[in-house]
Amino acid sequence: MRQVGSALWPRLRAVQVYGANTGVGKTVVSTLLCKALRKRLPDYNVHYLKPISTGPLDEQDNR
Repeated sequence: MRQVGSALWPRLRAVQVYGANTGVGKTVVSTLLCKALRKRLPDYNVHYLKPISTGPLDEQDNR
């Protein structure tokens, strides 16, 4: 995996998950990826960030 860190975070590794529509499983894939990384690399700090949520209000991820 290519490093994208800066002087502040030289070991930072970022992953972006893209999908062409709502309801295609981006959140599910991201969750599974984070869980797998935490299990495989227990000494790393793994974080999940979802900056934007789209789609119908009754299908919100934060409900």
